[in-house]
Amino acid sequence: MECEIFCYLKMFYSCSFSIIFEALPHSINNEIIQTSNNLYYIHLVLLSGMPKRSAVVLKNSTFSLPINYYVNFTNATVENNLKKAIDLIQNNTCITFNKSEMALQEAQEGITFNLAIYPKTFFGKNESKQLHVMNISIYHSSVNSILQDLGFALGMTLEIYRYDRDNYVTLVGENASLEYPAFSEDKYKDFLKNISYDIGSMYQFCSGLYSNGNVIEYIPKDSNYWDTFCLKKFSFNDFKALNNLYCNVTCEKKLTCRNSGYTNPKNCSECRCPPFYNGTTCEKLKNSNAKCTIPRKVNVTDDEKFVRLEEDGNKTCYFSLRAPKGFKLEVFVASKFSGEDVRPKLHHCNKKQSLEARYYKNKGATGALFCGPLTSHYIVSKGNVADFKYSGNHSEDGISILVRKVNASVEQADVIDARYNIDTNYTLDDSDYDYATPMTVNYTGTHVEV
Repeated sequence: MECEIFCYLKMFYSCSFSIIFEALPHSINNEIIQTSNNLYYIHLVLLSGMPKRSAVVLKNSTFSLPINYYVNFTNATVENNLKKAIDLIQNNTCITFNKSEMALQEAQEGITFNLAIYPKTFFGKNESKQLHVMNISIYHSSVNSILQDLGFALGMTLEIYRYDRDNYVTLVGENASLEYPAFSEDKYKDFLKNISYDIGSMYQFCSGLYSNGNVIEYIPKDSNYWDTFCLKKFSFNDFKALNNLYCNVTCEKKLTCRNSGYTNPKNCSECRCPPFYNGTTCEKLKNSNAKCTIPRKVNVTDDEKFVRLEEDGNKTCYFSLRAPKGFKLEVFVASKFSGEDVRPKLHHCNKKQSLEARYYKNKGATGALFCGPLTSHYIVSKGNVADFKYSGNHSEDGISILVRKVNASVEQADVIDARYNIDTNYTLDDSDYDYATPMTVNYTGTHVEV
């Protein structure tokens, strides 16, 4: 009997989602077994106390375009959400879909969408038979939920299986690294090798307590990324991965795109750019609101005096801090965003009311998000450039930044004194201010070159 392996995805709490994998008629435990050139069985621990099963990841298994699909249900709201999810993929990739008014047959290549209690899909195109069946959960039928599962069907994989994941997150929990093994680099999917790990990816697990009683935490190696987990939306890198998988041959000539952009498969004469950037080759930082006071480009040339930069109010501002080549940037940030702190509910910042910092050399991955009541953060850039986006929604929102250049040998500390004192113009409760702001380096003046 041919073994069919399905992936059941079940949302858990407001942020964390479980992945429930069921294999019929048998399961394989505790190891990765390469059964063919395109199948990898991965043992996972189930998160609801159920027995252990296996899952299948299909390597280089893609659909022919356009992808025929049939909607096998009559719920207008869910079908509309499905259409929106399909449109998002079509608008951001070369992937096209063709809706069939007739039910697809078993031997036809395509996707049949059902409405069921639990979501179900293969990872990648089902190679054991042509027709791919994807169940949409009646309880998780939002555009983003459907988009996530549709991405799995098209061949997306979880960030946690990346060969380089241990450079970015630490798994904490009994046998966690055995239960969630990372692919070795030589077996890793080629279409993701030029894409950096993205904690803001839709395919990054949330961090939290799962239902089997084991605490499986995904702790970021860079502590500034705590509030970037679990965004539940397709990131720039997610769309880039789909484009790598399906669209690499669309454009005969590849452009040299800057800031981790890539050649636009829908217009080969321009690049697709990460959210901060625009221009034909993504060479430009986006324009700021006219009311922004921080210059879009700040050259930081002093290694003794700190540059002081401040922004506040309801506006959107982009700015780039730049040290000379061969140096890094040392940045202290105090941020304060008014209104409800959404992190306890969402487990991440609201990108529309936050400060986002992209200070890694690869600018395609989601930046570290800072939000909520008064907080302080310490950053050492990975290169000589750090780009920021301030998104304020209220007059009380604001940021205060100190920055100077440092030698390239300086690394970001895992833990710093949480009492670093940055002068601000805000009226703060002394106890909150003392608790939330560090006090180890003295502000020595302003030195800004534009």
